[in-house]
Amino acid sequence: MTKLLLILVLIITIPRWAQTLAQVDTFTIAGIPITAIGEGIVLEIACFYLINAYGKAYEEAQRYKAAWEAHDARMRDQGKQNHKPADDPELAGYKQLMALYYVLLGLTVVSQWPFLMSTLTGYPVTTLLPFSAQWGYTLFLVVAPEIVTYALARAMHFGRICKRRATDRDNVGQDAQAKRGLWAILGAQIGNLGELRAQWRTMRDITTQTVITTDTLSDKPDTITELRDDLSADARRDALIVVCKRNPGLKPAQVAAQFAEPLGVSTRTVGRDLERLADAGRIRVNGHGVEVVERN
Repeated sequence: MTKLLLILVLIITIPRWAQTLAQVDTFTIAGIPITAIGEGIVLEIACFYLINAYGKAYEEAQRYKAAWEAHDARMRDQGKQNHKPADDPELAGYKQLMALYYVLLGLTVVSQWPFLMSTLTGYPVTTLLPFSAQWGYTLFLVVAPEIVTYALARAMHFGRICKRRATDRDNVGQDAQAKRGLWAILGAQIGNLGELRAQWRTMRDITTQTVITTDTLSDKPDTITELRDDLSADARRDALIVVCKRNPGLKPAQVAAQFAEPLGVSTRTVGRDLERLADAGRIRVNGHGVEVVERN
């Protein structure tokens, strides 16, 4: 909608500029009043660009002011003095953009007013304006492009600052989002490890109690030790099944490296457990990692 309205503004003003300057600047190319059309387009688009740049700079200045006021309040609460400037030093002078807009608006009014009067009265501009006023009118037409040049240069300066700050905020936001994602994954992994460790300890305690209370093996310490080791291995392998199910995509070496210490065994022991589970058909190792085989 904004672009459409800007085009409509140009359609309205360019004919006015063409007829206005046709009486004082007769330069044409192939019968086309290049000077008149060009000045009309430049002035109108420059006004639009100035307002747009001023709006962005004002938004940045207000954001800085809000941050400064919050910082100043924190410093006062701590009994300290805030040495941060109240106004954004990088955006100093951005209010010139609005002043320059009003200057261009005034130039447009002064430049086109004689044309409109000439159209209404039917008298040429040279008849409507006395000789001394014609000097001033011509001066306005000469100075207008130079003021536009300065105004656009200032608008581009503040526009670059606003664009850089917006890019920096986007990068900071993306970094913060990525860090939050990493922390969430790490927190989930820590939670899973804690849960698995509690489950393994529960299984180990139950197994130990079962072995100790087994009367048939009470007079065979070697057999009791072997049975306890076998039951602990079963509990550990059941825990590994849960680990692999909750962490799909981990390869056997990664499983051993990450979960050997929480399970209280070596990485080689975890590797052997995974081999036993694979031989028993409870897991399957493929190119995507360790896959748990669901039992029917």
